[in-house]
Amino acid sequence: MKPSILALALVLALPAAAGAQGHSHKGPNGGELVDVTGGHAELVDTPTEIALHLSDEDGKPVPAKGSTGKATILSGGKTETVDLAPAGGAKLAGALTKPLASGDKVVVSARTADGRKIQLRFRIGCRAPPALTGLETAVCRRHLMACGQALLQVADVHDMF
Repeated sequence: MKPSILALALVLALPAAAGAQGHSHKGPNGGELVDVTGGHAELVDTPTEIALHLSDEDGKPVPAKGSTGKATILSGGKTETVDLAPAGGAKLAGALTKPLASGDKVVVSARTADGRKIQLRFRIGCRAPPALTGLETAVCRRHLMACGQALLQVADVHDMF
């Protein structure tokens, strides 16, 4: 097999390997679902909101009533802190002043109603600019997966007791 064909085969195989190695996976709300003490947490963002969805070990939503949290966002050398408050159901949410962008780092600290402390660190992966077409966005995502990166990567997960 020619070296260039072998290299191409390896690059094409990386997306499958990258997906199999992660400590997180896609959650029911479209974000990255990570294991925390006593269950799971899922970070989800929209252009105007950042949210943390809580669930137990069986994946059932845990009511956020009585829980508190904050998200610290490092973006372009600037830091922003967003208070997270119960927003119905199992969701802690807060308003963003601007959408999260590729390369942003997010540290979420929360305390559940039963007293559990959770601290999560995320690094935001590829975010296609709004002007890209669906095909261009798909190409961007495929390129990042080929490089072994997830769209939203869990950089580090810490559970504090």
